[in-house]
Amino acid sequence: MNPTKKLSSSVNNKEAGFTLIEVMIVLFVLQILLSFGFYAIDKSEDKQNFNRWYAQFELDILYLQKRTSLSENRPYLHFNLPNHSYTVVIDTHQSPVFSRTYQEDWQVVFASTKNKLAFNKNGQFIEPGTIKIETSYYVFTIIFPFGKGRCYVTYTER
Repeated sequence: MNPTKKLSSSVNNKEAGFTLIEVMIVLFVLQILLSFGFYAIDKSEDKQNFNRWYAQFELDILYLQKRTSLSENRPYLHFNLPNHSYTVVIDTHQSPVFSRTYQEDWQVVFASTKNKLAFNKNGQFIEPGTIKIETSYYVFTIIFPFGKGRCYVTYTER
């Protein structure tokens, strides 16, 4: 073998790498694909955060219903919109039994009920209706039906 021939073949092979434009195109395509993935993760996280909050809210509604049958006063649940929280109050002259928060970017809209959820002694909602909670990706509607039924949720995407 001739050593000069081997050296000349490696020098002539200049097209083995990628140009800057080719690398930028590949990175741009990857960025677009990853952005779709992050959107799906954010959307999923939004729904999970609501489901976690709603599980506690449903237990608090059940507690309120049970407490109404045991109390002389009529306890109620009240949303404090500026503080992004709700409280359960047994007597208006006493401090709340407990207070729970929700995320600051959620909007709570009282569609057909008032900001005072309460039960009568029979365990029925005094003023049935709906509350809408608007998150970044969804609109959740909490429905408080007539009768002794518990509340339930429907949702739509924004």
